Amino acid sequence: MKFRIGKMFFAGIALLTLSCGNPASTQTGPTAPRTYETQEVTFLSVGDMMISRGVARAIDAAGDPLLPFRPLADVLKSTDFNFGNLESPISGNDNINGKGLIFNAHTKDIAGLTEYNFKVVNLANNHAMDQRLAGLQYSQKFLKEKGIEFLGVGDNLDQAWTPKVIEVKGVK
Repeated sequence: MKFRIGKMFFAGIALLTLSCGNPASTQTGPTAPRTYETQEVTFLSVGDMMISRGVARAIDAAGDPLLPFRPLADVLKSTDFNFGNLESPISGNDNINGKGLIFNAHTKDIAGLTEYNFKVVNLANNHAMDQRLAGLQYSQKFLKEKGIEFLGVGDNLDQAWTPKVIEVKGVK
């Protein structure tokens, strides 16, 4: 039995060696170096984006949902996509204002995420449940409708831990 296993192991190694081959041994002369097409993709990663409480009041006073993003507009628009931590859940009830350490982003105030090229946001943070489970679920639904991927949450741990793959200019 030991002999047979050893023989199979050796045969497997021989087969692997033969199948890999040595490309240099079959060539007759020098070869040109391989060229690869390169594609550059740029992204920006930002930290906490809290679009509630005082920020929401400033947006309302200015009548401009893009207000918090405007100081960085040139930088945010210079990339292929952006990523950030969305610190404010979106309950869908725009009559609820964030108060104290409980946040709620109004649906109209999320316009800056789409306008300024945010393709994916993290929702796994200490404010994810500020508007309870229904608010977290609405946040996910709303972001999907806006074409923004999210990560860090889901219906189960597998979904919450699943990474997001973004494709830009053919690069994943």
